Amino acid sequence: MNDMHNIKRVAIVTGGSAGIGKVICEHLLKDGCEVISLSRRHADIDHPGMHSIEVDLMDRQATLQAATEVAKKYAVNTLVHNAGVIRGALLDVDLGAIGRPVQALVSVRVRPPSREVIEEFRDWAQDLPEMLGVFVTTGTADFVLHVAVPDNDRLYAFVIDRLTQHRAVADVRTSVVFEHLRTSRVDPVP
Repeated sequence: MNDMHNIKRVAIVTGGSAGIGKVICEHLLKDGCEVISLSRRHADIDHPGMHSIEVDLMDRQATLQAATEVAKKYAVNTLVHNAGVIRGALLDVDLGAIGRPVQALVSVRVRPPSREVIEEFRDWAQDLPEMLGVFVTTGTADFVLHVAVPDNDRLYAFVIDRLTQHRAVADVRTSVVFEHLRTSRVDPVP
């Protein structure tokens, strides 16, 4: 019978190329584990016990292929699933404290409604300094833009002087946000 203390620990860490995943890999290596990182980018950790497999874990076929490759080479006994659920952390910024207390939702229709036009407008809008979020939608609007500006005059200037000057914009409707509440908890669907 094997003593648990004599079994070599071999760990898979998803998202091991950066951030928390990379730190987890480094700690496991320091503790004597052999580590396999499964992530979109190569894990840049120089250690003889570190192995990196580049794979997009959202691609089922590629993930299956990577898992098969790992199973053939390693006797994995530890899994740290770090990738795929938490894509980052957001700070709740006090917009008034940074001079942008007025928020608005701006619905935009673009013409012609082609993939090329929609993607170009999306990318352009995302880079605007007033932008908090860009939603590509269906229905009467192609986009809903969440913006924050210093005052109503700047909101008006944003809509009239910047937004409507874009060649693809056919229609704009603006709603000022009186209050924005967010939930701090998101439960998975049972």
